[in-house]
Amino acid sequence: PAAFELEGTVYLALLNNECLSVARADDGTEVATFAWPSPFDTNSTTPIIDGKMIFISSGYRKGCALLDFENQKLKARYTTQDLKNHFNNSVLYQKHFYGMDGNSNLGRIVRLTCLDQQTGKVKWREAGFGCGSLLIADGKLIILSDEGTLVTAKASPDSYQEISRFQVLDHQCWTVPVLCNGLVYCRDSAGNLACVDLRL
Repeated sequence: PAAFELEGTVYLALLNNECLSVARADDGTEVATFAWPSPFDTNSTTPIIDGKMIFISSGYRKGCALLDFENQKLKARYTTQDLKNHFNNSVLYQKHFYGMDGNSNLGRIVRLTCLDQQTGKVKWREAGFGCGSLLIADGKLIILSDEGTLVTAKASPDSYQEISRFQVLDHQCWTVPVLCNGLVYCRDSAGNLACVDLRL
């Protein structure tokens, strides 16, 4: 779940297999739901909170939605199939979502996608990462492909602008990289760990 505070009350937003549920954090009382059933009962990502807005995304051709949470009610601003996160979350940066659109079993057609938060329109797409993961720091995308390639690119809605690319691991990578003090830690499915110094 994702915790957030609104008008003095702390809430939890949880995407379960059937819906987005918003509950009070103090006593667990559910105050709002938004139906979001997906194929195979698989909603694997965590909601992204931005003020009164909540973003959810699911794979298996389900798509994503941006909702307003106001007066303890949920109302969709838009829904679209243009950004379908299978299990790794998108990231919100300067009013744009960056994330992998597609499923792990179809890695060759998964696209890193930049989506306008306000309109739900695609700004650009880029292939070659499979069902990888990413984070954003210092205005840069730090992307780990599902085949172990670590990539940095400018976090810009204008276009995909790659900065660097380096093969760091050889097995399947579905774990989100971790950034700490300029060092990026990456792990693969075999349990191997790589550390890359981005300060150089």
